[in-house]
Amino acid sequence: MTLISRLIFLLAILTYTAPSWCQVTINGIVISSDDKMPIPGASVVEHATHNATSTQSDGSFELTVTDRNSTIEVSFIGHTPQKVSLNGRDKVNIVLKVDCIRDWFDAQEIGLYLNSGVMNNPIGGQFELSFPAYFGRGTLTTGLSYQTDMEENEFLNAEVALKHFIFTCNFDMNAGVFYRTVEFKNDFNSIAYSLETNFNFDGVGFITGYSHLNFERIETDKNHRYSGLLIGIRTWINGPLRLAVSAKAAIYKNKEEYFFEVLRESRYIDAFVKFYKLDSFSEVSLGIGTTFGYRFKSQKLK
Repeated sequence: MTLISRLIFLLAILTYTAPSWCQVTINGIVISSDDKMPIPGASVVEHATHNATSTQSDGSFELTVTDRNSTIEVSFIGHTPQKVSLNGRDKVNIVLKVDCIRDWFDAQEIGLYLNSGVMNNPIGGQFELSFPAYFGRGTLTTGLSYQTDMEENEFLNAEVALKHFIFTCNFDMNAGVFYRTVEFKNDFNSIAYSLETNFNFDGVGFITGYSHLNFERIETDKNHRYSGLLIGIRTWINGPLRLAVSAKAAIYKNKEEYFFEVLRESRYIDAFVKFYKLDSFSEVSLGIGTTFGYRFKSQKLK
């Protein structure tokens, strides 16, 4: 064998074995961000190659990659895929975030209710309107409720709220402005408004806010202004009952407002019971109605 032949042979061997010099075996474990438990069967692939493996029952894996600085791609059903740069590491712990898609069924709905007060205002109604949830988040909703005895009592509630403008798989956040007036038996007139924020987790929500009250005692013709904190709690009962329950209170220096509501939604008919109390005025309201969706012309299928 000539010298040139030997050099060519040696170069061929070096070229063939060079990749193996760079290869490195990495070890790791894949867990879920939801319950911090290992994920068996997750796919682990070296980026831009067919070099792949799967995690074991304990979430562990072993993979030989071509470079210490390679990137691996980890994926599993129900979780967001993740790319991990090794950056010279041979051991990695990977946490996959739970991937969820939340649909908001309260968008683009119109609600119509008959609303009757048991104690003071037997005649009334309620109207609700929610706008589209553009960009997959944030539904603007409005509502107006009015009750009267057709003589000296009136009870009005109005609201504008932006629902679930912040959300994750198990959390969402609402914010709104609420307005209410009471005219009660020549006893008092009141106007109140509150700014409220809801923090809703799985199964429970917390309500915080600021409330302002203008209160006029008719006998004395004196008008008092109060400000205070508003706090409350919400919960949901799933299953056949499908109930939403909320309770809140606005606490002022010398006055309190109390609110309580139980709402039952069904496919065709919705019903609710509400309680409100301010000073000498109390009202239990019963409502029944329905909601239906709507579409703009530009949203209709052609």
